[in-house]
Amino acid sequence: MSAGVYGRQGLAMAFRERFSFERKRRGLSQRDVADVLCVSKASVSRFECGRRQISAVELVVLACFFGMTFSQVLPEGRLQL
Repeated sequence: MSAGVYGRQGLAMAFRERFSFERKRRGLSQRDVADVLCVSKASVSRFECGRRQISAVELVVLACFFGMTFSQVLPEGRLQL
């Protein structure tokens, strides 16, 4: 899969920003999201800092929890597996 206009770093950066923005917009703590995803608070912090990639399963849970589609969560709806 081509990284497109964002480049590989741009895709990750856009997800990190979106993830953090949506969490904060809803007034949720990292612990709140961690509990929903069944991960540690540190893992959520790593998602937001770009030090950990979200798994496909975690992405499905996150999108459902936020009431969003994949195309809203990921730039251009791209998922690299």
